[in-house]
Amino acid sequence: MNHYLARQPIVDRNGHVIAYELLYRNSEENVYTAQDPNNATRQVLETAYHVMGLDVVSQNLPVFVNFTRDLLIQHQQWNIAPGQLIIEVVETIEFDQELLKALKHLKKAGYQIGLDDFNCNLSVAGIPEIIRVADFIKIDFQAPFDRQKCTEQLAKRSGKRLIAEKIETLEEYKRALDSGYAYFQGYFFGKPEVLSASSTPMLIDDQILVHVPRS
Repeated sequence: MNHYLARQPIVDRNGHVIAYELLYRNSEENVYTAQDPNNATRQVLETAYHVMGLDVVSQNLPVFVNFTRDLLIQHQQWNIAPGQLIIEVVETIEFDQELLKALKHLKKAGYQIGLDDFNCNLSVAGIPEIIRVADFIKIDFQAPFDRQKCTEQLAKRSGKRLIAEKIETLEEYKRALDSGYAYFQGYFFGKPEVLSASSTPMLIDDQILVHVPRS
């Protein structure tokens, strides 16, 4: 059985990789093909933590993983220790008090929270609380400029760590540097890289186990 995922580096101002975002893949083809986002996240976690191991996937650096609303609400099902996992809340998730309560619980349990392309223009009650619970806020450099600046200013006032994402050109990188960003992600630094591992069943004492070579 073959297992796949992709990783994309997140770098600091010196160009050093400080974390990876992990992405769902189901083949060597470097595209997202999942039909079920919940299952996609589960497979990323299973492959990263239980098949390949973070020592292989990220050299034990922190990993950002996109989570669905269902998985955030039903966090008891993960069976993943906080450690280096940064929960990435994607921009399509609906924010409400139920989700905010789940994020606060996860934060208390030791997980770090990242907001992906958070839109400060959302007409949502409780935006200050949503910002407060986050550790990282990603700002999409391909989004409209006024939206970038609005979210950037809100994040800076809250003392959150900013990640300039979807940086594709030197000009965008320079603009992010000049704006005081500490972390960066995008094709300018590296496209997602597909990792794979093969597992083969072994019969030991009449029980089927899974052997995964680390090469």
